[in-house]
Amino acid sequence: MEITGNVYQAHRKLSACSAKFLEFIRDNPEALKQSNFHDVLHPNFETEPAQPWPIFINRETKREMEEVGVQILNLIRSIPRRVFSNDIESISLYYGIPGDLVKIQLDGMNDEHLANLLGRGDFIFSPSGMKCIEYNISSTIGGWEVAILAPLYLKTPVISKFLQEYQVKTSNKNMFAILMEHLLIAALKKFSPGSRCNEINIVIALPNYSKSADQIMIEKYVNRQYKHILQLKYSHWQGEAIVCGFLHLNIKDECIFYESKRIHALVEFCQGDVPTPIMEIFKKGNILLYNGPIRGLLGNKLNLVILSQSEDSNLFTLQERKIIKKYIPWTRRLTEGKASFDAKAVDLQDFVLSHREKLVIKSAAGQGGDDVHIGQYTPQPQWEILVKNAARERNWVVQEYTEPYPYLFQSGTNGCIEHHAVWGLLFFGTRYAGGYLRILPKDTGKGVINVHRGAEKAVIFEVDE
Repeated sequence: MEITGNVYQAHRKLSACSAKFLEFIRDNPEALKQSNFHDVLHPNFETEPAQPWPIFINRETKREMEEVGVQILNLIRSIPRRVFSNDIESISLYYGIPGDLVKIQLDGMNDEHLANLLGRGDFIFSPSGMKCIEYNISSTIGGWEVAILAPLYLKTPVISKFLQEYQVKTSNKNMFAILMEHLLIAALKKFSPGSRCNEINIVIALPNYSKSADQIMIEKYVNRQYKHILQLKYSHWQGEAIVCGFLHLNIKDECIFYESKRIHALVEFCQGDVPTPIMEIFKKGNILLYNGPIRGLLGNKLNLVILSQSEDSNLFTLQERKIIKKYIPWTRRLTEGKASFDAKAVDLQDFVLSHREKLVIKSAAGQGGDDVHIGQYTPQPQWEILVKNAARERNWVVQEYTEPYPYLFQSGTNGCIEHHAVWGLLFFGTRYAGGYLRILPKDTGKGVINVHRGAEKAVIFEVDE
């Protein structure tokens, strides 16, 4: 097995442990066999494809991910007020969203709601540094199952052998546990002063809830994490974490209940589509909502356009402008007319047509890798059609392509190849909650790294170095 210098250095930048893992694989051919990772690849619950090998990051890598992810999330959630003064007409005009929909998205939005939002930033590590290519402000951000998969990796003989031989101590963020604590702390802050009870209950609302085996397993797992947090840090409080559908909730005395239990925090996994009666309770301040309709506005890719175009604007502080310049790739709304690139004025459409291999175009409101086209993987005739249509529609963005570092991962029944990776980093409020990688073989010719297009998920382990 050959490890190229580029691959070794890419892993070494993450941690010495990541580079040592490559050496271990080279010296232990059993690590190449997919069959030696059965429990990870075939857990007793439904999950998207998992990668047999984890990745290891050191304290410095984690620190940068944590600080940058929170700072960019703070910038994005400040945009409606800072840039548009929460004016419905201005927001409607910029995003091309009907005013009545903008009103729904802004309904109930206040400092408390914005401060508690859940989000996932998509980042690429590249020779030009760490770059944020998208930011999803949503509960349905994927990767939750990584928290359940992580312990299975540690029990896998190949992985445990590596950890023992190299005396590696790992830790891994349990996203569910961090989410439960995030919800609990916010609920205690809001509801405990003057409260006559010592109970905080949380609901995770799923679409098409049917009490399937997987849903029941998730509820048991989530509730176990919640009970553990209560017992460990808040032993004088009680409560449950409940998984159900909106139809299982009822309203009484301007509060929301599940059976006889009052619900204090609700996480919707329904693409922001929350029933009107529950929204009314939220607007009255009688429940915490994560994230609700605001996801549509804050998750729009045109927000990165605002940041990228404002890298020299007094809208943002000097420190914020430094963050934008360093971590946001050049991003513009794809329209006809002029734009700036490297401080030079260019005809945007002509520039995009003639610099295909350096650019990516995306639908501003697209999700799950839909309507993402990477220039170097798109034939010129098709690119020209896409660009001209996008310029007319005005709801597309063009972004400078960030070439990912190559990482080595297991592939096939017995082998490994170089992969490209997108790092999905989760943030709850201002807290880093861990993350995972979406990886795709480097030479597939697809470019878009998304599980719906064949990508696998890889677990991230933090190491003490």
